[in-house]
Amino acid sequence: GTMEVSKEILLGENALKLSLKCLSYDFIGTNPDESSEDVGTIQIPTSWREMVLDPSTLKLFFDFYKSTEPPRSSLAMQNIILLSSIRRSIFPRDSDRATYLQSLMDFLRDILSTQQGLQHQENYHEFCRQLGRLKANYQLNELVRVEGYLDWVESVTNFTLKSFQQWQWSLNSIHYLLALWGRLISAVPYVRSDIGAKNHTQRLQECVQLV
Repeated sequence: GTMEVSKEILLGENALKLSLKCLSYDFIGTNPDESSEDVGTIQIPTSWREMVLDPSTLKLFFDFYKSTEPPRSSLAMQNIILLSSIRRSIFPRDSDRATYLQSLMDFLRDILSTQQGLQHQENYHEFCRQLGRLKANYQLNELVRVEGYLDWVESVTNFTLKSFQQWQWSLNSIHYLLALWGRLISAVPYVRSDIGAKNHTQRLQECVQLV
């Protein structure tokens, strides 16, 4: 009945809040300002490795975002932001980190394509944060190797341009997009043009000019 549905919604919301608290815990005492929205590298314990690297963990939060509305969907995105910021040393091999990044990029491309949930300002804000975090935690030479990178960069370009046009809506979120583009531009000189997607450097520069 209605009461059972309400209980299920409340349980999901509380579970998301609990996982967020766990992931945002200051494990090594390096975050002096817990109120800051800026997420650094998440120093999760090594004992969490198997659970975090299990593909079903990320998928759980992806599905939660896609199948709910705020505050649950925006809480799910906050969890995804933290999971995308876990320390490099948690991955046994570079190939494991690349697989993890591919999963994140596929999700972001899907949301950019469908615009799912972005009509809600809470989701939109967290999605902008997620885009900003991706480049903060992954190097451009990793991003260009991901399948679908060129689609992703073109979709982010269109999303950014649309955000500029709707600045009243995106005023509190747009600095995350500007930070993303700043990090992408500054990394270009350090990335070999012969790795990853064909003509990726030229395409990124064209997108930057549009922005």
